[in-house]
Amino acid sequence: MDSLCDGQHFGELIGEGVNGNPLKISGNLWVPFETYCSKHLTYKSWHEYPKTFENIENWFKKPVSEGGIFSLFARKRGLVMKPEGIVFHRSNGDMCKLRLDMFEFYYEQNPSAKQHGHG
Repeated sequence: MDSLCDGQHFGELIGEGVNGNPLKISGNLWVPFETYCSKHLTYKSWHEYPKTFENIENWFKKPVSEGGIFSLFARKRGLVMKPEGIVFHRSNGDMCKLRLDMFEFYYEQNPSAKQHGHG
């Protein structure tokens, strides 16, 4: 946190009491997107694939064991799992987050999940 200047910052809260703590974090940790994530959690092969809706949806939909999206943060902790989503960073500082639950297949694969902001 010392490296962040005053102002608004975006990140992810993980740990005990957050989404069932799938990363097995002791306590809670706020991970800032613009510093830690953009420097340490980048898919090295992202540039190799066409950026179409179908390709991204298939990457999100496939199991990790079949080449589907995997959590870079979890992998650093020795865990294999899907992330909640990914954050895109532009060189001008703009960011956007694309979550698995933004795709219809997510609700087909997780019937008990509640759709937020849909219908």
